[in-house]
Amino acid sequence: MLIWMSLIFIVSGRQVGQIPGFGLYDLLIKKLSHVTAYAILMVLALRAVRDWRLALAITIAYAISDEYHQTFVPTRSGTAVDVLVDTIGALLVLLWVRLRR
Repeated sequence: MLIWMSLIFIVSGRQVGQIPGFGLYDLLIKKLSHVTAYAILMVLALRAVRDWRLALAITIAYAISDEYHQTFVPTRSGTAVDVLVDTIGALLVLLWVRLRR
């Protein structure tokens, strides 16, 4: 889990020019990458703490801290919308786990 968090931190610390653009689909691809990254973090958190409430709290807290981190990166900004998108990724994992049971 900590390795994945470190990878998110490194990627979110890159300036806009260092992140590839995807043309017309740029916004969609980047938001889907947020969902995917935080869904993976949620899976790892669930495995680490075995309590869905704590895992969700860890994931959301990290999403908030990551967006705050981005406010210090030139050409980047932290947004509440991205925290919401990250949270959706985590909640999709919880839905998937529930449907599997």
